[in-house]
Amino acid sequence: MNELMSDENLRKLHNVEIEILDEVVRICEKYNLTYFLTGGTLLGAVRHKGFIPWDDDLDIGMPRKDYEKFINIYANELNDIYMIDNKNTNPKYYLNFTKIRKKNTIFEQEFQVNYDGPKGIWIDLFPFDNAKSDNSKIIAIQYKINKLIFSILHYKNKFFLNKNKLIIKRIIGILFKPISNKTLLNLQDKVMKWNFKKDDYKYFVALSTAYNYKSELIKKEKYLPTIKMKFENKEYNVPKEYDFILHSMYGNYMEIPPIEKRVTHNPVNLKF
Repeated sequence: MNELMSDENLRKLHNVEIEILDEVVRICEKYNLTYFLTGGTLLGAVRHKGFIPWDDDLDIGMPRKDYEKFINIYANELNDIYMIDNKNTNPKYYLNFTKIRKKNTIFEQEFQVNYDGPKGIWIDLFPFDNAKSDNSKIIAIQYKINKLIFSILHYKNKFFLNKNKLIIKRIIGILFKPISNKTLLNLQDKVMKWNFKKDDYKYFVALSTAYNYKSELIKKEKYLPTIKMKFENKEYNVPKEYDFILHSMYGNYMEIPPIEKRVTHNPVNLKF
């Protein structure tokens, strides 16, 4: 465990993340927007009734149309101690989903030491896009393009998370340096939203998470309508068939992983 992430600091971090989540949920409930806990946060809700003990982030998902509505209304609704961080608000942004951050806090990862964009404590908000079927060739193409642009964005911003093939990565970064992050993210956005208007498609796919798209290419009826579940002594929305979804993502998700497989963000600077 990172020395910054003492039990006390982890509790403080979780409390801030819940605080941000409650603000997002407030807006969702006011405007009747669908959201649900996803990824490790959903796993934590089911297995631990709260955060996975070593987890240091919080993930929620939204159908793409609700996600876009949330982005469009945040300016007039989000409490001014929080901020939305994405390609529309931050020219340095490099991800194809949105982070909601608390101002005047810091959660800085090693690769961000020279990054001059916002670094406040955050929760992740992922869009879930329409997909026609679970063996769609279009989704496979979208996924490959998405991953390629993701890599280019990291190389051009010198986020070398993996030192393998460092020279090639630096060359790619130099070649794409004249192209703005927002231009690349807008292209990525268009690829992800190819099926934006296809509400009759029966599947959701999450192309912006860290998981392989096949594990999150799931029928909408498994997600909706959402149900309530306890998370850190409060109730939040989770997918209706959470067991099916967690098995798809993690296999035997109730089994506690060994220490070496407990993934965290390992901050090098933390301020509450």
